[in-house]
Amino acid sequence: KVDLENDLDEVMHDRLLTLLGETSPVDYLQDSKHYHMVELIEKLSDTDCRTIYNHYNFACLKEVAE
Repeated sequence: KVDLENDLDEVMHDRLLTLLGETSPVDYLQDSKHYHMVELIEKLSDTDCRTIYNHYNFACLKEVAE
């Protein structure tokens, strides 16, 4: 089962705190999900994206990309 917000939080909790300025990144991302997810995506660095891509929670991304 995919739970994007919790998976992202597991991979980069501290970074989400910094990027979003929120004490509960999961709750924030789940509230007004599309708007807040776009906000996050616009703030992610290339390093953040590689960290997500290479984490086991997101192995499905590699399968789709290859």
